[in-house]
Amino acid sequence: RYGEALPDMCSRSREQLQEVLAAGGDTLLLSTELVENFSLQDMQSLRALLRSHCDALLVLASFRSPGDSMESLLQERLKAGAVLEPGNLVGRIRRKYENLAAVFPLELRPLNYHAAREHPLGLVGAFLAELGLPRAVIEGMDLGLVNERMSAECYRLMRAINLAWPRRRQHSHGVQRAPQDLNVLLSLPGAVFQLEQDADFQAACADETHWLERQLGFEFPVLQQGAADPLWQQATLAELPVLLRQLPAAELRESAADFLRDEATALAAARPDTARALREIAGGLS
Repeated sequence: RYGEALPDMCSRSREQLQEVLAAGGDTLLLSTELVENFSLQDMQSLRALLRSHCDALLVLASFRSPGDSMESLLQERLKAGAVLEPGNLVGRIRRKYENLAAVFPLELRPLNYHAAREHPLGLVGAFLAELGLPRAVIEGMDLGLVNERMSAECYRLMRAINLAWPRRRQHSHGVQRAPQDLNVLLSLPGAVFQLEQDADFQAACADETHWLERQLGFEFPVLQQGAADPLWQQATLAELPVLLRQLPAAELRESAADFLRDEATALAAARPDTARALREIAGGLS
């Protein structure tokens, strides 16, 4: 994600952490989405470093259901220019818990992400309350963050473009990519994105969910699969040409056009008017 800037970023971050630890204070809060993916040695090194400067150490980790986590992760990786396959993500949340529990067995305090979302103070407010901040202090903060999920049409478009021109392989295909260079598509309205699940996938998710619930001591909500709305409704088609023309490279736009032509072919018999509109939009990108 950081490319050639990674070594410099790590060096500067390490210096900043050392400065903060040397300065001292009552409480140090470190926030990251990556610590559970560290190597065992790196996690142990981090724990030893923090323990050498702190009287007490708490690892507050938020856990969401495997199915919900997968939907979020698939979208986040698409925005970063990559494509993940859902089947390869089964077991990922279990491994995250196992990694944390192995290194921080006494310090780990799991939080139920889904319960925290319903907290009167919101998701971030629930986290801060768990840390011990007074409610009055939290209520005075501006925590009105919005993290809307992408539409199903946006997901499918991003996936097709990233499959054609994956960001991490630009050295081989020559198309310049940057993190979040497809974010212009995030405003595309459309159907609600839902993870497609076959019987084997559902069973694997259920097994992981039940294992986690036993370890964590709380239950996850059942991931509801509602009836899928038809794709490419009028509101989506109206916004689509404007957004696609804002893609930063001709190759990305052409991949989008190829995808729309494939969609038109699939819809030609059942929805000829929609298929015709998709072909016209694709033609305008060439």
